[in-house]
Amino acid sequence: MSLVQLDWNNVEGALSSAWQAVALAEKWKQADALHFSLTVLSKALCATGELEEAFAVNRRAMQLAASVSNWFVRLSMYNEVWFNLVKGDVSLAAQWFKEIEPLIKRN
Repeated sequence: MSLVQLDWNNVEGALSSAWQAVALAEKWKQADALHFSLTVLSKALCATGELEEAFAVNRRAMQLAASVSNWFVRLSMYNEVWFNLVKGDVSLAAQWFKEIEPLIKRN
């Protein structure tokens, strides 16, 4: 729901839905659902301009991803690239992309 709300530019609704998703995923104790919920929450936070919190949530997702799968790690790394571009830090975004590039070429 949060991603749809972001598409509709309902940023506050997206943020609320994302927080609810995280709470449910934590309750269910499903790592993949929690990672996805944290990823969506970080995107909603970015859309509201809360970049530092978006980075923090994405880093939490990245830590969790390490115990789930490399695919989830890559998703979190992509978000790091995106958030750094939004922040205007092209150099750091490029560094993150260099980290991802070998992972892309393997698959």
